[in-house]
Amino acid sequence: MFIRPPLIPTVGLVLGVAVCVYLFITPIEGPTWLPAIAPLSYGVVELRGAAGVVIPGTRPGDCETVGNQAAIWRALVASRSGDKAFRRLFLRGNANGRVYALVGLTQLGARGLSAAIAASRRDTAQVYIWHWNTLRGTHRTLRQVAIPDTLAAWAHLLMGSPPAHPCET
Repeated sequence: MFIRPPLIPTVGLVLGVAVCVYLFITPIEGPTWLPAIAPLSYGVVELRGAAGVVIPGTRPGDCETVGNQAAIWRALVASRSGDKAFRRLFLRGNANGRVYALVGLTQLGARGLSAAIAASRRDTAQVYIWHWNTLRGTHRTLRQVAIPDTLAAWAHLLMGSPPAHPCET
């Protein structure tokens, strides 16, 4: 005679095996399942280790896209806890991530912006800035970049819609 197994432990076992298999076959590098589960945490993690700061622009005829960083930055700005996310990014990020945090705090008009700018004005870490209009990158110190007018201009550029290129349509 066949004895029926208990339902809850059986379902739990099957779901546990499915999750383990999914995690096992998911690639380790690049975005995995984190963007779908926790987009704000993913945004902070992604911008924290940014290799550079992308300043958007428009170059009609180019097929390159601005990249994921501007979209992640806009998602953090639009969230209710964006202020907290940018403060956490400023504290834990590399120099490039701190620039994104400063630009985000500028866009949101956060309370701690003046203290963050003052701390950045004393920092000599190197920041790589990629200018989309000229397709050139430059190295600057965080001290040179942490200027309120520059941060406000970059916030305006990042808030704009990404450029539409003929090959994306």
